[in-house]
Amino acid sequence: MLTHPSPDSLDALADVLEALRATRSRLEKRRLLVDYLRALPDESLPLGVTYLGGRPFPRGAGRTLSVGGAPLHAALRAARPGLTDHAVIPARRRHADARDAAAELWA
Repeated sequence: MLTHPSPDSLDALADVLEALRATRSRLEKRRLLVDYLRALPDESLPLGVTYLGGRPFPRGAGRTLSVGGAPLHAALRAARPGLTDHAVIPARRRHADARDAAAELWA
């Protein structure tokens, strides 16, 4: 019997990262990000955004996961339709870290 991973599991993250890698379509990437973020429990959103934002490693490590700011910005807004640019853009400017910005926006 196949089971689906919990939305906040590493398996779910790996699945979405693999799907992102497999498509060249920006619309499909956005859809994948939106679906993933919407499925996350509120308390897991900051960590999910951290991993998707490419900064789960210490800054000095030189490694990234390579999902840029624009797709994350669009996905955050699509996952929470009530968010506007007037909320998202200042939060992103206040926080150098996408995780912190997402946590503020979800609070």
